[in-house]
Amino acid sequence: MVVDVNELLALPDDERMRLAEALMQSTVPPDVGSLLREFVSSLERTTRAFDLAIARLSALDERLARSRAEVREAVLSSAEAWPFPLA
Repeated sequence: MVVDVNELLALPDDERMRLAEALMQSTVPPDVGSLLREFVSSLERTTRAFDLAIARLSALDERLARSRAEVREAVLSSAEAWPFPLA
């Protein structure tokens, strides 16, 4: 359906409202409100899950960096000769 915006704007307010209501009733499912609420709820849960995953990955990255530093220090402080570069 092609709609000319200028023609719509030229319509009187009450006729424009009747047209909008008719379009809404013919194209929007009756349970759109509950569908939208469910969709938004799913998006919020997904966002929380992503935030939690990001926080866990950041904590893991920090633990790995600390562990690498501890191992590096232990290797450097040992009196043994290592067959690989220690830097």
